[in-house]
Amino acid sequence: MTKKFDPVENCEITRKEIGYISLQEATFQIYRDLGFKCGLEIHQQLKTAKKLFCRCPAGIYQEKDEYDAEIVRHMRPTLSELGEYDGTALMEFKTGKNIFYHIKNETACTYEVDDTPPFLINREALEQAIEISLLLQTNIVGELHITRKQYLDGSIPTGFQRTAIVGIEGKIPLQKKKVGIIQLSIEEDACREVSDIGHNRVYTT
Repeated sequence: MTKKFDPVENCEITRKEIGYISLQEATFQIYRDLGFKCGLEIHQQLKTAKKLFCRCPAGIYQEKDEYDAEIVRHMRPTLSELGEYDGTALMEFKTGKNIFYHIKNETACTYEVDDTPPFLINREALEQAIEISLLLQTNIVGELHITRKQYLDGSIPTGFQRTAIVGIEGKIPLQKKKVGIIQLSIEEDACREVSDIGHNRVYTT
């Protein structure tokens, strides 16, 4: 007779086989023996007058019940160039989420709802990003290429985030060491989540 699968027992067996160490048991020497390295991804919102890819004012946030219009969207997977569906996009689609965007006229435009191509990148934001890159002693890129990073949770109406690498291979002096900076990027911000209940997820743009 086949033994019934016990997830708790399976977890304990797996931990034993891989030599699992709890956080309470971990010591500095254990991390050193492992050759453990940890990186940080730090986000900082820039203080600019306008948004990154449109001319709407930045830094103005409405209350969750203050909006002039509501847009409803649904995540739909599309075939890639290879004729395949992205597994993550397909999984998100199967959740059947209704994505609601609360729009305020003074802070959003047709770009925000993916009905207008992006404007030229905000020069004020770009200059701030370059200044920060120089302070971090990065190598500034020769050309700025705007790329698109797929977002599947609905937090950006277009379904992807526009982002660009500004500087690479920088460093921050720390005591007698230098902390390496792999890259500095500039990107548009995601929407603010208001609620996520059942099949309905609500954002403010």
